Amino acid sequence: MEILQGIDAGLSPINPEPHLHRLPAELLQQIFLLVVHNLNGSDYPSIFSFEYTASPREYVIYANFVAPPLLFTRVCRLWRAVACSTTELWSHVQVILPGGIKPLGQFLPSVLQFWLARSGNQPLTLCIDSRPLIVKCGRRFRRLPDSEGNSQLLEILLAERGRWDMVTFASSIREWEVKLDTLDTPKLRNLECDISDLKMFNAPNLSRLRIKGFAYVPAVLAGPTPTTTNIRYLHLDYASVHAICSTAVIFPHLQTLIVDRLFPPSENPLATRTCLNIQSMTLSIFEYPYMIRPKFMALFESLQLPMLQKLTLAGELRKAEVALVMSTLAATPCHPQVIDFQTPMPLNEVDPAIAEPLLSFVEEVTVHGEVLCRRA
Repeated sequence: MEILQGIDAGLSPINPEPHLHRLPAELLQQIFLLVVHNLNGSDYPSIFSFEYTASPREYVIYANFVAPPLLFTRVCRLWRAVACSTTELWSHVQVILPGGIKPLGQFLPSVLQFWLARSGNQPLTLCIDSRPLIVKCGRRFRRLPDSEGNSQLLEILLAERGRWDMVTFASSIREWEVKLDTLDTPKLRNLECDISDLKMFNAPNLSRLRIKGFAYVPAVLAGPTPTTTNIRYLHLDYASVHAICSTAVIFPHLQTLIVDRLFPPSENPLATRTCLNIQSMTLSIFEYPYMIRPKFMALFESLQLPMLQKLTLAGELRKAEVALVMSTLAATPCHPQVIDFQTPMPLNEVDPAIAEPLLSFVEEVTVHGEVLCRRA
């Protein structure tokens, strides 16, 4: 909103009407889009806001008219006309399902319908979350079931699933009151969900996937599906070595793999897998090296990566970490050309001499993508 306030700061001495109200509609559209796209660093302007009452079991839910883009419709007739005709303004939305036991009236569902109608035929970017109420019953706590209001909102969103382009499920679909066998989402390209929810999707154009929570990939998917076949980018919050090795089968065209936290393999033997397309892998080394080494050894001994170009390691760049990487590369068939360290320190605070021994295995070492040292 600082952009709007800056433009509106000066008033003409002849015409007291704010300059902002006399801007061309096309420029006003661009200002609106700039404001919404930079809203608190979020890609999802929230359609609802919540205010808890004195009772822990109750809260009040409002339509979020105090924030863009709904705010734009309440300023003046010009702003309302421009905002309502700018379909891209309404193509991003966060919907928090209220939960609880009281059904919603007609107003809030109608606001959601208004929002989606204003988006025209734009691809939709959604964040769908639920707000379950946990209430105390004697000495125990229990979760209240979903309300009819949740079902009303979900039915409105599901009616538009043919336009879903990027969707984040902040909570599991299994918590929904609406029962679904398959979610046909032909235009979905980017998805974030629980692993157990993935099998519900028929999304043949999906190319980017983030699995929230622990990824029990082999237990949920035994092989590629129309949804997983074309995925190029996979981000796992938590995964075992077994789960990562299974990606070679389940995601046959995978090119980029990110794992925030790696768990050690079980006692079951690991079958060797070859992933022909992975070019970039990111792993965390925010642990003691003696804890990481057996996991790295098991992973790179079992997962053959002949096309791997870049190995990114999130963690400190110290002698212990360098020794860990060197011992792993020396003992396994993993041969990336570049190792990139995502360190808490900037490049100018990192000692290149610490990383130089790695040049016996790789072409260059980088920090946050900037070259630290390169093989002569």
